[in-house]
Amino acid sequence: SSVTVNGARVQLPAGSLVKIRVNADTTGTLSLRGSNILGCSLADATLFMNGTQAARGIFSDCFIPSVQSYHANLTFAIEPTYGEVREILVNGNEVLAGPQNSYIVVSEDSQNPGKDLTVVAVPGYYEGSASRYSISPALIASFVTASSLEGSAPLNVSFLDRSAGSPDSWLWDFGDGTSSQEQNPTHLYGSPGSYDVSLTVKNEDQTDSTALQNAVIVTPPRVVANFTASPLTGPEPLTVRFTDQSTGFPTSWNWTFQETSWNMTFYNTGSTIYDTSTNQNPTETFTDPGTYDVWLTVNNVYGSSDIIRPGYVVVTSPYNISTDDILVKTGKPGYIEQDSSVQFIVSNTPAAITINGTYYDLPKGAVVRIVAGSDQQGDITIDSNRILKFAFPDMAVYMNGNLLAGGRIDSIYIPYMMQFQTGLTYYFSPNSAQTYEAINGQQYLSDLDNAWIRIYDLGINKQGTLSLISGKNTTYIEGADNQTVQDWILQ
Repeated sequence: SSVTVNGARVQLPAGSLVKIRVNADTTGTLSLRGSNILGCSLADATLFMNGTQAARGIFSDCFIPSVQSYHANLTFAIEPTYGEVREILVNGNEVLAGPQNSYIVVSEDSQNPGKDLTVVAVPGYYEGSASRYSISPALIASFVTASSLEGSAPLNVSFLDRSAGSPDSWLWDFGDGTSSQEQNPTHLYGSPGSYDVSLTVKNEDQTDSTALQNAVIVTPPRVVANFTASPLTGPEPLTVRFTDQSTGFPTSWNWTFQETSWNMTFYNTGSTIYDTSTNQNPTETFTDPGTYDVWLTVNNVYGSSDIIRPGYVVVTSPYNISTDDILVKTGKPGYIEQDSSVQFIVSNTPAAITINGTYYDLPKGAVVRIVAGSDQQGDITIDSNRILKFAFPDMAVYMNGNLLAGGRIDSIYIPYMMQFQTGLTYYFSPNSAQTYEAINGQQYLSDLDNAWIRIYDLGINKQGTLSLISGKNTTYIEGADNQTVQDWILQ
């Protein structure tokens, strides 16, 4: 009797207690005929003789013509594959037959194995006695994605487990040195590259893996310049807040603000009048009337992008002082137009304003400018140069040329002011309603009409008073204006 291990034959004397133990899941063969072991080939096993390890490694041959006290503790598993023909007969009865991919486990734990046993790992074949067997649904690793597998960095990819066989644990390898044990993870790829993705799933009996080469392609982020600004028009000095809206994660910004009329004037001499900024969200004060082009160049390590907005900012002449007393009573709804503004100097304290629920003190001598961010309704009460109400939902408030806050003006109190200047424009759209209008005491309207009315430079009258009360279907204005434009539409 002998066993060949790692190419060396090991003799087995008569009466020896021999034990062969498989060290890991392995392929191989085993053949027992009439209580004779005729063959044994295993990729990794250990030979014990009389309780002592005699050899370990690759078993290539085994011949034992007669054995006694045979004891088997074998577990033979046939892994899932797609569509192979499989058959199980138990005591001559067919249990399973046909193309399928089940996971099959046959176990023999007995001191009475019968006379014959044949085990062949590839292709899977087992014939002999068994204490138990099981047929389980195949565990097959599989996954899909719920988002694009290709895009610019940073790229978020959502993975969805679609494994068969009811796994109870998952291990994802995203190919960038990170992993996850979630069933359906979302992973952020921050750097450009090509990434392999693999999924390993397990349940009580089985383990399976699948991998997809070059599954995720992350390209360098493409930077695209874009921006907005407010206000875009108004009297000088006009302070404009620019907001970067570029995509692609730029790391530097270069702004250019160029006055086109100056540029045209000095074109022949090669002179260019402009200002620049490298802030991401700059605030620029335009001190001269004119039309300004705005350039923005953004950069990151992968490239750059430019955007040019010609004539983007329009700066008009300084504020006008209202000269004509005006009184309007109408059933028409109206609104302050976008970029309308007022400016004044706080000449007495305590003075304050509340914007979006936040309270701000306004010191004596502060130059305050309020700019409409959109067309909107609101109320104004100014009495004897005291501002008691300036309630609008979308205003930007500047103090000494710097943005104080933007949004809803909840309350305001200015006990006394000087140099009230206006760029307020109030508009009534065409709507048939009873309307009364008088300028400097002269009546212009007092009837049912459907005219549109626009009032420019609406401000305080000689008594320092301005009342503007706008409702859903009524408007009341008493103050002063510099110019009124009316266009009657025939009924």
